[in-house]
Amino acid sequence: MIYENEIRPAQVPVTRVSPDGAELNIAAATFPRPFHIGLQYASPARGHWTIAHSPYLIPQSHQVYVCCACCLHGVVLSADEVPGGAERFSTVTVTNENIIKGNLEEMMIDGISYIIDNLPSPPRCVEGFTSCIQHFMHIDIHLVYAVLSKRYPHIDFIDGYMIPTLQRRYSPDILGRRQLMRAVQARPGRKKINFIVNYYPVDPDTELCTMLRSSGWEIGDFADCRTYEEYKDLGAGKTNIFFLENSRPAAEDMEKRLHQESLYLPLFFFL
Repeated sequence: MIYENEIRPAQVPVTRVSPDGAELNIAAATFPRPFHIGLQYASPARGHWTIAHSPYLIPQSHQVYVCCACCLHGVVLSADEVPGGAERFSTVTVTNENIIKGNLEEMMIDGISYIIDNLPSPPRCVEGFTSCIQHFMHIDIHLVYAVLSKRYPHIDFIDGYMIPTLQRRYSPDILGRRQLMRAVQARPGRKKINFIVNYYPVDPDTELCTMLRSSGWEIGDFADCRTYEEYKDLGAGKTNIFFLENSRPAAEDMEKRLHQESLYLPLFFFL
């Protein structure tokens, strides 16, 4: 589950950005953070990976958004952009009645259970997304997933979050990447190295992959997992390689949970 101090940290760092700091000439940009990473704006053109796109990279998974109707329209449009996405996407609408009665836990449990029971075949993994309103009302998210895990022991549940107004520690993209790896559990280690939470598979003919294979390393690639078993087998790796700074919390989380080393190989270009 998400840690409480990630939503409500005891001390919130305050960073003041002046108008001069909001613009930067490319010649003055420094690696790895050319400017302060704060409020992020997502283009309505939806030409990039969204919160509804990336969970599809987990094979045989199903995502359920438990949100108010006004929050659902964007993710519904995103899900429909993925071929076959509508078959792996469901919603549960939070209504004023739920807020007044205070039955947020019950409606989420019943809503996700109804969806699972009526799917053509049970998914291997379900990522349920809560939105800001549930956390404003202090939903007991631990109770929700404890009940669902007991009711469906053959399904892995990931707690997803669409709470940009509450995030004080991580941006939505950073938290989303970390949660994508939460269903990976420790397995007996092998000489295996993983590429984690990249959204595109690494070309197997690259120099890096060639060197690893020639040294006897097995390669696991999150973005290239074709079955849920391949995804789960990432837990057998000894080291995780990540290419983007936004993937660092995911690597650190796996290092803490699974005792896997992490290695940051940043993407860069020679101009």
